[in-house]
Amino acid sequence: MKLVVAKTYSHRDEAELAKNYLEKQGIKSYAMTDDMGGARPEIGWGTGGAKVKVAEEDFRQATELLYEQPSTEQHVSTKQKKKPLALWIIVAVVLIVVIVLLF
Repeated sequence: MKLVVAKTYSHRDEAELAKNYLEKQGIKSYAMTDDMGGARPEIGWGTGGAKVKVAEEDFRQATELLYEQPSTEQHVSTKQKKKPLALWIIVAVVLIVVIVLLF
């Protein structure tokens, strides 16, 4: 069985979601990236991103499904997007208070 790239993503997580989506549709697929098993996600860019591979005979159906699939960004709620910003604001405030107390 020859594997071909159905779609390339920027991040491993997106490729894993696409893989799961394809498998729910009955297409065996693989999410592949060279980022040391997720330990070094920043090197994934240098190796061409995260790829979803399928059998050559499933390529057409898989690409149709993946390109009609809504973006993973659309599945993230507004509250989830704002959480990291709120966390950074809290960290910044705590750091400022510590610095003021030390000096």
